[in-house]
Amino acid sequence: ALLINHAGGNLTHSLVLAKLNLTAASYTARDIWAQKDLGTVTTAMELSVAAYDSAFVLFSPKLA
Repeated sequence: ALLINHAGGNLTHSLVLAKLNLTAASYTARDIWAQKDLGTVTTAMELSVAAYDSAFVLFSPKLA
């Protein structure tokens, strides 16, 4: 998922996985820009993006 903030102020957005057609029970989230794991996500994730910046997160389904 790529979230781009075109505004001059900070942006906080709740990224709901079902709206992205991600239907597994849980996902591992990884910040592509920072190259670090963000933990497990089950339904939604809050992303904060600075002005004129972006967040790029990879969601990988967790296997049972």
